[in-house]
Amino acid sequence: MAPQGELEARARTGDVDAWSALYAQHYTAVFRQIRYLCGERGRGGLSPPRAEGRAQQAAGGEARLSVRRQRGLLLALGLRVATRRRDELRLWRNRLQLSAGYAWRSGNFGVEASAGPTVEPWAVRSDGASQAPVPLGSGRATPLWGAAAALTPSLSRQLSASLRLRLGLRVDLAASAMSSGAVGRLLTQAPGEPAEAQLGLGGLELSTGLELTLWIAPPRPRS
Repeated sequence: MAPQGELEARARTGDVDAWSALYAQHYTAVFRQIRYLCGERGRGGLSPPRAEGRAQQAAGGEARLSVRRQRGLLLALGLRVATRRRDELRLWRNRLQLSAGYAWRSGNFGVEASAGPTVEPWAVRSDGASQAPVPLGSGRATPLWGAAAALTPSLSRQLSASLRLRLGLRVDLAASAMSSGAVGRLLTQAPGEPAEAQLGLGGLELSTGLELTLWIAPPRPRS
């Protein structure tokens, strides 16, 4: 195939074959799939929409600062960053939550239960570049608002007089929607083809994860 510069020069002179070659080279970049954000009221689920033969990759983590006693009131502020990918699209979600609950521990075994409101900004990237989906209907590109509740049984080990290491299994149930009250769906549409659901935003979501915590006990007053 001729070099890019040569094809451009020939195309400027009206060479149809050169135009055809340039079209074939840059079809994906110029006529790439259009991204839409669709709001669907009353729809949600424990997982995003699926498409046959399409691989998804998901990962996430959360940092949380908690104040609690061995038994009693628990207050926590957490930031969860999660990402999901399908084909060339990658969805980033950053959930901020202020929660309250109850913590109980006897020996090395403990249980925590907490709940609280959430706000979750999100962004879409494709091939490393930020994307702005075209809104359809009530699908405005607003943060997700909602609430989440979590239950975490755990085992812990005393490392020193003031340090305790805890390993837990966290089960998190969250419900969220855009400011319009709709659940979001990210759609793509190739030229001449129907729109296809790719990734979900909000609704009812269940997640599990391992939680590693380092508790730092306040210094005891000297008698």
